[in-house]
Amino acid sequence: MENCYTMRSYSTGGLPPQKGDSIIQTITEEQLVGSLYGSCITYDRLYGLTKSIFGNCQDTKLDIYLDLYSILKSVYNNTVVSMHDSGNNNAIVSTILNICAHYRHFYQSNGVSTNIYIVFGSNDAFINTTARSFDIMFDYKRYNMPTDSTHMYINSQLTALSQLISYTPDIYFIRTIYEGAPSILATMNLVNSSNHSIIITKNPYNFLIPTQPRGNGKKVVVFRPKKYKGQDSSYYVDHTNALSSLINNNNTSKQQLPQYIEDYRKCIYFLTTNGLKSRYIRGRVNCAQAVSFLNRLDAENVDITNVSATLNTIHKYEKELLSRKGPKDKIDNITQRYYMMDIFAAANNIINNISEAYFRNCLNINRNINPSFIVHLNNMKFTKFPLEIGKLLRND
Repeated sequence: MENCYTMRSYSTGGLPPQKGDSIIQTITEEQLVGSLYGSCITYDRLYGLTKSIFGNCQDTKLDIYLDLYSILKSVYNNTVVSMHDSGNNNAIVSTILNICAHYRHFYQSNGVSTNIYIVFGSNDAFINTTARSFDIMFDYKRYNMPTDSTHMYINSQLTALSQLISYTPDIYFIRTIYEGAPSILATMNLVNSSNHSIIITKNPYNFLIPTQPRGNGKKVVVFRPKKYKGQDSSYYVDHTNALSSLINNNNTSKQQLPQYIEDYRKCIYFLTTNGLKSRYIRGRVNCAQAVSFLNRLDAENVDITNVSATLNTIHKYEKELLSRKGPKDKIDNITQRYYMMDIFAAANNIINNISEAYFRNCLNINRNINPSFIVHLNNMKFTKFPLEIGKLLRND
């Protein structure tokens, strides 16, 4: 029986490239490495973000979740990798491990050891197949699917990464066919750590994760890498600014927005009406209209903890607005759209109905920690793109 949250992939159906599509480009492995390293948050910025969130926290352990798909997404979408040395193609393996080393070294230098969970999933939304409507999705999917050679190259690199990580202390690789953000949350729930957690991602769907308090009282925060005009403008997202971060992410036209009150409990309601382009889910109204809906909830003293009542109220707002545009703008199933945005239900579904055993296996699979073997392998196989062994293996 098909579960209600099934990952679907939709082909382009042979459609020609459209205006605004990315152009397929060829890059060398050296350029690839430079591009991937460019996603790292600099140490100066990392210090400021960490200080802002954790202050003078005396904890000596920290969990880091790396959203690998968001790091590799640009490579998947529009790049062919040109490889000159067929016997030494390990650029992605080396770079991902060195990104881990980058973050590990920063915290280790400040007396904090790290558990690092590399999670690889897609950005394809979990779709409720019991009431699916194409009207929810964007009119386009991906015209720039990865070339066969790029897809094979990345897959081989991820396989090698999985094997190598089994020898590396306190680093884990969870490779899943499911959507990346709920997979990160499912992993976090299964780990059930007593440590604070940082999620490093460019995917705004992860901004929802810090909005639900952890049972252990520990903090969960997203660090969103961002570079602008050569400067590191990376920022953090937690329950205090999750709504404004989602609104700023979606307000791509920079339209004037109504004033609003920050309230993390409204995040899913906002996405229900305004959509999320990174997940290919179309909004029913524009960003300013979605914000005005949130303000009306406040003005009418709607109990937003009552999901059913709140959705009915938002549904009324939509009908009032869209009825003025004519019958072509039909009202679709708002409850379905809400649950498409409910990352917590999606993560629980992964754990309860799909693949808890697989996730647990990834966290424990063939753990044969052997730092000396990593050093040997680095000398033999990583001569072109060497591992930063000292930063990677030291975690005390």
